[in-house]
Amino acid sequence: MSSPVRFRDVFREYTPTWLLDRTVEGLVVGYSFLWVLISGLDNLTDYAVQGLKAAWPGVGTSTALSQIGRTRGIIRGEGESDDDYAARLIKWWDRMKRLGAAEAIATELHEFLSTHPVVRVVNRAGVWVTCAADGTLTKEGPHSVDPTISAWDWDSLSNPERNDPAAPYWSDLWVIVYDPPFAIDGTWGDGDVYTVRGLGFGQQNTANQYQQICALARTAKMAGSCIRAIVWSYDATKFDPHNAGSTLPDGTWGRWGYGDPRVCTRDRTCRYWTLDEFEDGAS
Repeated sequence: MSSPVRFRDVFREYTPTWLLDRTVEGLVVGYSFLWVLISGLDNLTDYAVQGLKAAWPGVGTSTALSQIGRTRGIIRGEGESDDDYAARLIKWWDRMKRLGAAEAIATELHEFLSTHPVVRVVNRAGVWVTCAADGTLTKEGPHSVDPTISAWDWDSLSNPERNDPAAPYWSDLWVIVYDPPFAIDGTWGDGDVYTVRGLGFGQQNTANQYQQICALARTAKMAGSCIRAIVWSYDATKFDPHNAGSTLPDGTWGRWGYGDPRVCTRDRTCRYWTLDEFEDGAS
């Protein structure tokens, strides 16, 4: 690509003879004065062009990507390169059109997390949306339509009031993330001592990571829906919609603990995040 023509490169053609740089005679003061004035125009033009290109992801300076991401509501993924982030920013309008759907939640978390994990989103009716490791989306269910798809029963025993068809919980969602980028660190009730400052108990994630992931989920979901929990599974065989025995909830997972016989049987090898958005204090 040829270099752009600058004012200082062409103004000589329009300069009278008596102002040219006649170095042999030692007469260069006039030309030097003009050159300084013209070079200022080049600087201003360069600032204007770079300022214009800065708003174009992948074209302008990479230092502007964070500002572009903020205006378009796209948080930069962990360890995401400038080129990959710019590519996502370019597709911001396509992203905006899918917000509010379960597909958006699955895709947002898949793209943000450094491991680009498999992400599943399931609603109370038992409709499953899966974002595969390669970003491919599939939608299956519900169980009432396709019996080969497992039903989803998070809290019919622990919180039967939520399962009443007339109750306002029909739009509840659950997000399941496989191969989490956060290592397990301690299990509640096992006598583990919390010693690592700045990281969450149970997982080695920071408060900032928690806030970013929850913000992504809230932004991607429909305004009228609630994400009851983000479930982090370290076993890819669990929560399989095609296998009812793959550690699916049994109706007692609404709360961590309550009186017998409704004893919570949550899988203790997984980790569970709530988004702190429920007035009833339940997860």
